[in-house]
Amino acid sequence: MGKNAISRRKFLGRTTASSIGLGLIGQSASVSALDLKSARDIKKLRREVKIASIDMRFLFPEKSLDAGIKKILNRMEKAAAYQPDIICLPESFSALMVSERRPRSEIAEDENTPGPVTGSIGEFAKKHNCYVICPIITKNEGVMYNSAILLDREGKISGVFHKTRPVSTEIREGKGVIPGPVRPPVFKTDFGKIGMQMCFDANWFESWAYMKDDGAEIVFFPSQFPGGRILNFHAWKNNYYVVSSTGQDARIIDISGIDIDSSSFQLGYTWAAVNLEKEYIPTYPGKYRIPDIFRKYGDAVKIKVYRDSGGGAGTGAGHITIESLDPDLEVRDILKEFEIPIFREELEADGRVQEKYRL
Repeated sequence: MGKNAISRRKFLGRTTASSIGLGLIGQSASVSALDLKSARDIKKLRREVKIASIDMRFLFPEKSLDAGIKKILNRMEKAAAYQPDIICLPESFSALMVSERRPRSEIAEDENTPGPVTGSIGEFAKKHNCYVICPIITKNEGVMYNSAILLDREGKISGVFHKTRPVSTEIREGKGVIPGPVRPPVFKTDFGKIGMQMCFDANWFESWAYMKDDGAEIVFFPSQFPGGRILNFHAWKNNYYVVSSTGQDARIIDISGIDIDSSSFQLGYTWAAVNLEKEYIPTYPGKYRIPDIFRKYGDAVKIKVYRDSGGGAGTGAGHITIESLDPDLEVRDILKEFEIPIFREELEADGRVQEKYRL
């Protein structure tokens, strides 16, 4: 009882000037004594990425492109209060905001040179020091694509993705957009590697797997249809984060395939910090090493075993994630130290053995 009392006194001593003092603001208490930190003062994890994603609810239609851009920028400004590293916008947002329907050839922008849309969004990116995924119709060497432009923190074009699987009505027998490569590019940013897929691309699997093979850690999904559970599957299957930005909602999905957060009718955008120092591991031998990892690293790691893990003795099937919460601690070093394989790598190794002995 004495020990508990001491702990309680220490706790009250620490909190009196902060949490209790908050109620005295404007009275005789000195606010300067509060130990408050601004968002910019809080130390991020080693590979933490702050993401915001926008949906299009209540943003359209507008009579002019300028009016539509102002609306999307206003919503982006609200999300910018979170100080994101990257913001994702919905597929063809600028074209769909305007009630007047113009031919794609008139609204297409050069994918190498900022135009009315990429120029305006690029100014926002530079102002807020963040990347932006800006989906528009582009043109290059006489052909058009349904594209997503990656704008860097200076607002400059640093990458272009072309929709891999446009629907037939977009192609219009060669008079509309054309499909992009089945193996889409993976882009390097200052926080990690990212990939993109768009709308109808959700229904094919090869490109999602290629991006994982090429090192993508986050895949962005600008779209008009929300995608639903298939996006959760892609995140789980490939063990990377998936971020959607659509006409109806915006979501941030964990590598485990579970939603981290989603937009709402009240806000129209979502935000979350994701940790790239996170891996998906098999139940065996992972479950036997968990106590030892906690004994050594304690709160420096976060381990989650999911209810549907399965995986009895002698099987690797399972569902466990482990992440480092210490800026100086790499999760792969932990796994190497405790001889725990990454789930995907273990499957690949087992597959090689299977093929070796397959008749």
